[in-house]
Amino acid sequence: MHFKKVKRIVLAALACVMCMAHTACAPSVDQLIARLGDADPEVRANAVQALGEIGDARAVEPLIEALSDSDQFVRESAAEALVEIGDASVESLIQALNDSDEDFRWRAEEVLGKFGDASVGPLIEALSHSDENVREIAASALGEIGDARAVEPLIKALRDSDYSVRISAAAALGKIGDAAVEPLIEALGDSDSQVRDNVMFILVIIGDAAVEPLIKALSDSVEFVRKNAAEFLGDINDDRAVEPLIQALNDSNSWFRKSAAEALGEIGDARAVEPLIQALSDSDSIVRESAAVSLGWIGDARAVESLIEVLNDSDSWVPEIAASALGEIGDARAVEPLIKALSHSDEDVRANAAEALVKIGDAAVEPLIQALNDSDEDVRENAAKALVEIGDARAVEPLIEALNDSDEDVRENAAKALVKIADARAVEPLIKALSDSNLIVRINAAEALGEIGDARAVQSLIKALNDYDSWVSPASAALVKIGEAAVGSLIEALNDSDKDFRAKAVFTLVEIGDAAVEPLIEALNDSDADVRISAAAALGVIGDTRAVEPLITALRDRNADVRRSTAYALGEIGDARAVEILDRAFVNRDYDVIAGAYRYFIAKGQAGSEETLMSALEEYGYVSMAEGFFNCGNKKLEEAAEKWAQKHESSLEYSPPESSVRWGGRH
Repeated sequence: MHFKKVKRIVLAALACVMCMAHTACAPSVDQLIARLGDADPEVRANAVQALGEIGDARAVEPLIEALSDSDQFVRESAAEALVEIGDASVESLIQALNDSDEDFRWRAEEVLGKFGDASVGPLIEALSHSDENVREIAASALGEIGDARAVEPLIKALRDSDYSVRISAAAALGKIGDAAVEPLIEALGDSDSQVRDNVMFILVIIGDAAVEPLIKALSDSVEFVRKNAAEFLGDINDDRAVEPLIQALNDSNSWFRKSAAEALGEIGDARAVEPLIQALSDSDSIVRESAAVSLGWIGDARAVESLIEVLNDSDSWVPEIAASALGEIGDARAVEPLIKALSHSDEDVRANAAEALVKIGDAAVEPLIQALNDSDEDVRENAAKALVEIGDARAVEPLIEALNDSDEDVRENAAKALVKIADARAVEPLIKALSDSNLIVRINAAEALGEIGDARAVQSLIKALNDYDSWVSPASAALVKIGEAAVGSLIEALNDSDKDFRAKAVFTLVEIGDAAVEPLIEALNDSDADVRISAAAALGVIGDTRAVEPLITALRDRNADVRRSTAYALGEIGDARAVEILDRAFVNRDYDVIAGAYRYFIAKGQAGSEETLMSALEEYGYVSMAEGFFNCGNKKLEEAAEKWAQKHESSLEYSPPESSVRWGGRH
């Protein structure tokens, strides 16, 4: 037995025992009302139950107040007591719907919902109350009661100025169900679109019980009613509506015919195929459009020939939708007509025809390959687009030829298709395409070469690193995919005179990661100082501990820039061996090493180390070091950075804390 029920029985039993134990008269109503303020919740619960049993109207207001009691059992007992008192509670409960406490209002609504017949009239009146909270909760309570008398007032409430009231009224009508169907269908012709929208929502919720009345409404004299009934029958998706909707395709009103055609598509019954094929010849294009949409949804091959015919419809919307429908059906008979549609004057028709050919798939490949040689550039472009999505290897050679097309859109899509196919036959032509006059072609070519992963492309892709302003480029991404085979050539590129180019090569090596570590370690011994500097920087970012000992050795390099780059790398790796060397350099005031590893020393944040760091800035400082000081959160270093910038006529950029090395951020 549930705990609350047991508790209620025990309390009632105790109340009986107490009554029998005392010869004095039972407490009066006033005494019981007074006990509702007792500190003990059991005393309050006893009083509530007793007041419910007595049934005196004087207890109504105090019991309504008890709906807000801090004890849940008292609140529940108060609700039951109010129901026991009956009709005398209704008016006061309705007034309580206006309370400022939302929880209290909904408790009052819950009680009213239990009253049934006695509260229907007052609740209907409350739908006209000036307070929207009262109207909302009254509608909800009427839904709980489910009395048919509330239907008309609730339908009227669907046009309430308050959104919450309208939603509550709609939900209530849905709960009332069958009894609300006929009046709701009459409301389909309401001039207020909000009412019609809410009616649609309710009828779809009611579902099965609404089907027959909605079918009957297909013959209503009001056009709005017929049209909306057709739409709702489509949403409900009941096959009882198929034959009546087929008949509706002959109605004099084109908007009704359109709605009927769409509803038949949503239901998806094969009986509708032939009537919908006939509707493709309707005098109104909106009906033809809907018929084409629905035939695509149903997916019956009987519609293919008729849909092919309307690819030439005078209204561009019809062939656009017909192309999509043919794609949904997926019949090979549609391939040639769809390829022809790739040259349609309307861009959307061309796009949908290309998408349809993609959906048809294998059967479309050879005709699409032939279309790459079409005299119409739109056909060539859209054929290439379709081949991009299909990704069939049979298209490789024709797509390679298309890389030389005079139309840049064709070249773009040909290169994009080769990304997906990733066939090694395309390597040399794609390398050539890296020099195309069109940036998108070059980007797609680089991406395709990355997908293929052939080492023949490495040198050309390295040259292409300078084709983009950003370090994160398609050429870099392609080299990263090629991986180890690209490392040697990238290291050679580190001696290039172009600083930005070297930086892009370093970035690419960092992205390659593990496979680049050993070659980069070897590069620390290169005769070119720029190579050694870049190799050290890359090893620092990669962070592989295999580089620690070679980097420690490189700290003895005769070139100060190499030593600074090496110190930077050791600070970034943070290995115990590196830390020992860097800390020793700090003690020895080895300023070029300190300047290189300034990030490490800032992050370490050793108290009293500021003077040495400032000396390193003064002796070997550079802009990024000054900016590191400026953004580290140490006042002394910030001021030193500002003085350095003023002296060297440089400007310092602010960086937010989350993207800066902060003083004492790590040890």
